[in-house]
Amino acid sequence: MTMTKNSQSRNSFFTSKKTWSRYDGKLHWAQCAFSKEHYYPDLFKDFNIVRPVTIEKSTIKRQAEFFAGRYAAKLALENHQYALNTPLSIPTGKHREPIWPAGYIGSISHCSGIALCTVALRNEIHYLGIDIEHYIPEQLAVKIAHQIHTEHEQSLLRKVGLSCSQSTTLLYSAKESFFKAIFPQVGEYFGFECISLIAVNMSESKLFFEVKDYFHRRYLLEPLYECQFQLCSLYVTTLITKQKV
Repeated sequence: MTMTKNSQSRNSFFTSKKTWSRYDGKLHWAQCAFSKEHYYPDLFKDFNIVRPVTIEKSTIKRQAEFFAGRYAAKLALENHQYALNTPLSIPTGKHREPIWPAGYIGSISHCSGIALCTVALRNEIHYLGIDIEHYIPEQLAVKIAHQIHTEHEQSLLRKVGLSCSQSTTLLYSAKESFFKAIFPQVGEYFGFECISLIAVNMSESKLFFEVKDYFHRRYLLEPLYECQFQLCSLYVTTLITKQKV
């Protein structure tokens, strides 16, 4: 049987995918690698995922990333035994934040051919934010460092052996995860200066952040947040979450 162009693209868009769970099954994860060169709009229909009108008008790159992120969300939800009786719909809010199915909380991230998602039940997790980033090239990291962190924050990571590229990328990713985790509570944009790195535990792959006093008081946030991280050969991933007791 001869394969059509679309069926070939469907089989070629994803180059790998995997799912796993953490926290005794409370957090369900999915990650997939994809090739935007094999993207075509009907992938949404083929994989039973709703394509928002706003995405239809965006660039092919954005459409491919959006689709891959929603597909990762579908895998994570299915791994969480979420019943998909209709096409999966995870629309975006006015600030481009994902709107999750009732009773669920989640976070999506993607970068250069990798999409990552984790989901949980709202009654089991207080907040949840993840991020994945390819390492920022060394020269660019030096140039944009002041937009992401203070010299003191970076010095804490340089002291434990991380390069400028690694430390700046890790801090950027961690602060992105923090933004995603607390945005539902804050409800508006805010800058990276609202939190500061105060400690590093490399043996447990954890960062510890202090929220500026004026900020956590204004939005009734916790004063301290813990970020888990993983340094891979090509990218870094970060997670900020807290279980409900």
